[in-house]
Amino acid sequence: HDLKLTGHIKKIGKHAAKVSLHPAVSATISINVVAA
Repeated sequence: HDLKLTGHIKKIGKHAAKVSLHPAVSATISINVVAA
């Protein structure tokens, strides 16, 4: 399995990441970082 980010997540907000489960199966997910 593979998770690829466009860069390091250092800021609050929405970020995208590509998830590859298999060469024929992949998706882009949204990660929302909030202040704790």
